[in-house]
Amino acid sequence: MDFNKKQFNWYWNQQVEYGAFLGWDKKLNITHGFSTRHGGVSEGCYKSMNLGFASGDKEELIIENFKRFSQALKIDWKNLVLSDQIHETEIRVVSEQDIGSGIIRLKKYKGIDGLITNVPGIPLATFHADCTSLFYIDAVKRVAGVAHAGWRGAFAGMAGKMAHRMKTVYGSKAENIQVGIGPGIGKCCFLIREDVYNQIKVFPQYVTRLSRVNDEQWRLSLESVHENFLKLEGIPTGNIFKSGICTCCEKERLFSHRRMGEERGNHAAVIQLNS
Repeated sequence: MDFNKKQFNWYWNQQVEYGAFLGWDKKLNITHGFSTRHGGVSEGCYKSMNLGFASGDKEELIIENFKRFSQALKIDWKNLVLSDQIHETEIRVVSEQDIGSGIIRLKKYKGIDGLITNVPGIPLATFHADCTSLFYIDAVKRVAGVAHAGWRGAFAGMAGKMAHRMKTVYGSKAENIQVGIGPGIGKCCFLIREDVYNQIKVFPQYVTRLSRVNDEQWRLSLESVHENFLKLEGIPTGNIFKSGICTCCEKERLFSHRRMGEERGNHAAVIQLNS
């Protein structure tokens, strides 16, 4: 899958590679990034920047990877707040009390696929190896968020629910919310069979890019599903940015569950409000 260089690009810093939406950090006074496989210390199928604690990799190597990735982004790794993903749509409002959760101390929450905060200096992180990464920023109310959404989360409306939560908790207005649809498996590689098709065909208003491959398979654009839910929540088209990155296609740069199975690492999508 091709990506739009006007919206998303790859960068190197401190010998670590990551992706980010062009101009967001300076324009919106945030720090954000999507990790790649490059720049870490993990070995074998986790080589090298594996950030997934549930992957089976050595914990000390994952911690070192977090330190390196954080250094590249210029954030404090000890302040990270990690998600607790279960492919659903629960969202946690993060405060100072959550600082370090999942990285230097145990999390006091479970089943969280989305994180939002209005506190500067707290980097929020979700994890990905094909499921879409979603970045949120309201530069007016100073609110940021990040979410994990595979096909289940997509059709449960995670993209729109994040924006709705920003409205209800912080008073954000739809016209001020900007959303980045980050790397995830693209329509080029996301083939579904009848069991999944039968679950999603009841949502025709959200499925605008679904094509039949043969009698048993369809191609699905999860990016289009997220975009449609965002529009239903009132997010203007001009506020929706797309990376166009397919994690399954980017063999050298990215991990992919569809391509690699369980023996692989995980990427992190991180966003932080700056002071």
